Parts: sequence; structure tokens; C-alpha cells
Amino acid sequence: MQRGIQYYNDEAVLEVNRRGRRVSASVAGSDYAPYTVAVTLDADGGIGAAGCTCAYEGGGYCKHIVALLLTLVNDHEAVKVKQEIRTLLADLTATQLRELVVAVAEEEPAFADALEEYLAAMRQTWQDSAPQAKAPAAIVLVDLVAMRRQIRKDFRSATVYDGRSHGGAYWDYDNEGMISPDEVLGEHLATVAGLLDTMNATAATPVIVAIIEEWNECLDGLEDWLLEGNEEAFADTGFELDVLLAETLLSQELTEDERDEWRSSLAQLAENVTDFPITELALLEWWDEPQLVALMQGVAAAAPAAPTDTAGGVNAQTSEVHAAYAGIEDSVAGDDEELVMLRLRILSRAGRTREYLNLAQLTDHAYLYVAKIAELGDVARALAEGLQLLYLPGECLALANLFVREGANGAGLMIAAHGLDLNATAHRLALAQWIVPMAEAQQEYALALRAARIAYGLTHQLSDYLAVERLAGSDWPTLKTEMLTELGQVHSYGAIDIYLHEQMLEPAMALIGDYDTVNAERVIRAARAAYPDWGIARCKRNAERIMDAGKANHYADAVAWLELAHDIWIEHGRKGEWDAYRTELLTKHARKYKLVPMIRGIR
Repeated sequence: MQRGIQYYNDEAVLEVNRRGRRVSASVAGSDYAPYTVAVTLDADGGIGAAGCTCAYEGGGYCKHIVALLLTLVNDHEAVKVKQEIRTLLADLTATQLRELVVAVAEEEPAFADALEEYLAAMRQTWQDSAPQAKAPAAIVLVDLVAMRRQIRKDFRSATVYDGRSHGGAYWDYDNEGMISPDEVLGEHLATVAGLLDTMNATAATPVIVAIIEEWNECLDGLEDWLLEGNEEAFADTGFELDVLLAETLLSQELTEDERDEWRSSLAQLAENVTDFPITELALLEWWDEPQLVALMQGVAAAAPAAPTDTAGGVNAQTSEVHAAYAGIEDSVAGDDEELVMLRLRILSRAGRTREYLNLAQLTDHAYLYVAKIAELGDVARALAEGLQLLYLPGECLALANLFVREGANGAGLMIAAHGLDLNATAHRLALAQWIVPMAEAQQEYALALRAARIAYGLTHQLSDYLAVERLAGSDWPTLKTEMLTELGQVHSYGAIDIYLHEQMLEPAMALIGDYDTVNAERVIRAARAAYPDWGIARCKRNAERIMDAGKANHYADAVAWLELAHDIWIEHGRKGEWDAYRTELLTKHARKYKLVPMIRGIR
């Protein structure tokens, strides 16, 4: 601020122009050429955005921006108010506007470069909008200068711990030294993903490049100990940047020369981030690599092309086709699984359904293949393929949910039941617990009981125990004995709940550890009528542990245990024992002025 005031007083602010909310100026600085400063005002006259071509990285606004703002507020005569661009161009014909653009572009190379970039992005948007016969969508423009500044600012914040910058070659294994790349880049990577989702890949290109370049600059200044300590996190970020760059480029129509230029520039982009193996492979294979083309077309020497219906879906192709194609995909989907996945995302966004289905099926992405068929509305076909191809419970659960969203509850239950028969254990619990209410609703009680029994075997929790009890009917006595025997052979945190539900107090009491105060209170209260001495002994032990250690901040907890013991003594007509114990405590802890009145208060 002080240096900005000095620049303002020295009249370093030159040629201040205002067009509507946009204010720009040249500000003389340390370089030979003045810096260009631009400020966009919000509707209330505040600062909406501000940028400068100087290299300031200190956070906040630079001195040149401060000097311009001071001029704008204090020196109205220095601000030349001009017409907004839309007003200037309003009465021009298309021919006149075209000639004007050409003339300015020939005189101003920077304008020509910016024009080319914006035009490419807008053409992509118009092209994407054409099939829907809509007006051209507004191109999403990202303030790259502001984004770069934000990345630098967030990175500086990420490398500060407890108000101090990381410094010195040491490592604090608690918190200091840990850097979260997602806190720095997360929102900006989401911007790129959003542009790709809305078919604005051209606009996404300068954004992802700026992110990579700025991340390079951030890492370049780090000390070795920080680089080593965050090596895994930085490697993951490099991989994410590689995937996103590859997807951005593959989402565009690049010529061979343009792809060659990108391959040449990758080395510079990879300066401190990582190599870009996925992007390199994407540029090499592009969309015309023979094996890839064969996969997307669904053709191979061993099998004919897959017939399609008018909606682009697959007709009566069976899993035999999948078997016939086995092995052809190895050259494409061997070490570049992520590349296959991003190709599938691109094909899906572009509505290239037939190619998506072929590529998903022939690279063993069975769930994506079957789910796409379901999304096309062919539930019967998707179910038949799912029963043949899916071999993971999690995939079956995902497809079951998709069927239910499509209103095909019966198909959902069938594919879920198939998943329950699979040998894999991952997600089997979630699948079993999903089946229970769904099968009950469809009156498939045998399936519901089977799923509930499987769920109980995986959790040994009361909720699953109660589900079996509810569904077992006349089989409950046999199942109950079986399940309780099983419970006694495993270590489960849910066992106490089940034992208390069944009023099996002794097994529940046996599970209470010396320091398990939460479960101890529940079991003491449940067993206070039948086992008063056990409950009183536990209460005394827990209270005395606190009082003997002099933990004044926890005296209230100790007194709560004493009150519970007092209540049990009273319930069993043993007040004299409590009185004797209280006298003993008051004598022992007579010098603990905070505790004594609390004990006296128990009556």
C-alpha cells in the first residue's frame, strides 16, 4: 500500500481509460516498458477483479494496482471515460466489423493471438451446440492471471504451519511438512473437468497448461526435505495432471502437426511435475491407432462386427462375442488402463454409443458396458449381459441401483442375488444389506433371509441379528443357536448389544474390559438387579481410578460412578454399606477440597 501511494504521488500512472466497469492503465515501474494494469469493478463500484503484468507474487494486490485505484478514486480528471465496446460496434455491418477486426489484428500481434484463441474456443462451442439446434453457448472464459495468483497464494498457505514458513532440514511427523496438493489445485482442476463435461475442451486447454506451469513454479522453490516428505502426494498430483491433460487433448480434433507440437512441448511442461506417459501415449495412438479402431468398431478376425439398433445400442450379441475377442485388447489396454477409461468418458460425452459399447466390452470393462446398455433403456439385455459378465458384488450392487432408478426393481433384485453368489468379498456386506429390504418388499422372503444371514456373518451386529430374527419364522430357534455359537467364537464389538438383547448377562459382563467405561455402564445398568456386587465393584474401580490419580477435571465422572453404585446399594437395601464406603472416601480424600463436597452431595 505504501509503495502504491508513492507510485501514485510520483504520477507513475499513465493513460487511465474506463469503459463501463473495466478500467485499464499503464503504470511505470522498474522495467523499461510500463506495466499494464486492469481492474473490473463490480455493480457496487467495488473491486471485482484486478490484474497486472508485473511479476509480483506477495499475495493481494501489487503496488501498480494500488496506484491505479488511488488515481481512479482521487484524480477523476486523469480517467478518460470511453464508450463500451458493444456500443462502439453496435452500428457496424458484418462486413465493416470483419474489416475492422482484420485491420486491428494486423497492427496488434497480441490481439491477433488472443483473437485466434478465443475464436477456436467459440467455434468448438458452436459446433457442440449445433446438433441440438440451439443458439451458440456462451464460451466459458477463465481469468488465468487470477488463477495463477490464487495457486501461488494457496501454495504459500499450504507451506506455512502454525504461522511459520517451513524452514530448516527437519521433519515433524505430526503435521508440519505435510502439503495437500488438493487444497492448492482442487478447485482449478474441477474447472477443467467442468469445461470438459460441457464440451469446452478448447477452452480447457490453456487452463490445464497454466495449472501445470504454475505447479511447476511452486515445486521449484521447495527445499529437498519437503519434496522428499511429500513425494507420494506430489506423484499422485502429477498423475492426475497427466490424465487431465490427455483427456483435454483427446477431446479435440488436433492435426498430426499439432500433435507433434504437443509432444515436443511435453518435456518443458514436465519440468518439476512428472513425465506425461498417458498424454504421450494418447498423442501417439490418437484415435486412429489400428487396434484401437478395431476395438471401437467391434471387428476382429475372430468375430464379425457387432450389429446395432437404431438407438446405437447392441442387439442380441451374447457373451460368446466377448470370448471371441479376448486378447485383442492387450496392445491398447495393457499398461494404460487410465487411457482406456478417459477414452470411454470422451466417447460417452460425445454420444458415440456404439464405439463406447465396443471399447468397454472388449477391454473387459464389463460393468461400464452393461450399465450403458441399461442407460439406453434395454433393461432385459443389460440384465442378461450382467448375469454373464459381472463377477464383483460391488458391480452388481451398482447395476442393481441403476435398475431401480429405471423402475426395474425385479431386475435389480435378480442382479443383486447374482452378486450374492459370487466368491469375491469386497462390497458383499453392502450388497447383502441392500437386498434385505428390497427382497422383503418384493416378498422374496427366502432371499431376504439368506442375505440377512450373510450380513450377520460379516458384521455380528445387532441390526443384522434382528433382521434374521424377523425373517426366520419357525427356523428362528435353530438359527438363533447357530448364530450365538458363532458369536462366541469371534471378536465383535456388536456382541454386547446382542447379549443384552437376549438378556445373556454373564457373557456380556465377561466382555467388559478394565477401561471400557462406555459399555461398562450399559451392562451394569442391565445387570444391576441380578448381579449387584459385580456392578458395584465396577463402579468403585472406575471412580477410584480417577480420584486416586487426583484428576480434578474428571471428578464429575468419578462422582457419576459413585452415584450409580449408591443407587444399586439402595435398591438392594444395603444403605449401610454405602454409608461406610462414603466415610472411607471422605477420610482418604479429605484434602481434596474440590472432591469432598461432591462426595458429600451423594445421598
